[in-house]
Amino acid sequence: MKKILIWFLSLGITTAEISYEPAGIKMGRKQYTEGENNLRPFHWPLGTEVDFLFILGEGSFIKINHKKSKLTIFTDDQGTDLLKKKKGSFISMSPTPDSGKSEDGKAFMWSVRSNITPAKGARELSIEGIATFTVATKSRQSKSQLVPVKKGTTVTIGEHKIEITKVEESNWGDAKLEVTLKSDLNLVELRRIRFFDKSGKLIPSERSFYGTSSFGSKSTTKVTYNFEKKVDTITVELDEWIDQKEIEVPVKSKIGVGL
Repeated sequence: MKKILIWFLSLGITTAEISYEPAGIKMGRKQYTEGENNLRPFHWPLGTEVDFLFILGEGSFIKINHKKSKLTIFTDDQGTDLLKKKKGSFISMSPTPDSGKSEDGKAFMWSVRSNITPAKGARELSIEGIATFTVATKSRQSKSQLVPVKKGTTVTIGEHKIEITKVEESNWGDAKLEVTLKSDLNLVELRRIRFFDKSGKLIPSERSFYGTSSFGSKSTTKVTYNFEKKVDTITVELDEWIDQKEIEVPVKSKIGVGL
């Protein structure tokens, strides 16, 4: 049995507000493809994935900007270029802008992945690039009037309009009601949305789905929430970030690994 050695070294560890470190590595080199079921390491496509954990000193992460984030170096010490494009290979990052964010907004896990694996005998990976985040520290709360929970209802909160596009009963887990909202406002990038019943009591809810669509310069967000109780009317509260800014974090790490 061959021994495996893994070690991490970050060379560009911090900006004024965000620190980071490599958090984990996953590599799959061999698979078995006979029969109906493929056997793959970690039950995952072959390749190399490295996860970086970013910690924000103050405020909250909102999202990572994929278009402004990039890798410039992803190599091993044998000269293998894991950024090289060839048939069947790809480079990917976190699948959605906020999918790596912690619930409290203080941490973000950024995943970088290639379908290429290091050469046999490689002992070290080198990764360099830029991770660009949107962060904020201050928010503002505003509420709607009491509105009916039914398809077609328009919820007005200040200058924002949110449409209820779907209402269904649910038996999934603790959920009793499924409510889908649509708006030109990016509902995913808010600090939070909360719902209250007609007596002013908070309705426990959880986001179960979201999606965005764009047409030209216009973008629409759809979000589905599961309510833990059935209600006929609700008040919607938006908690909006008001001091968003982008921060570029230079990433430079050497990751030791022996396979």
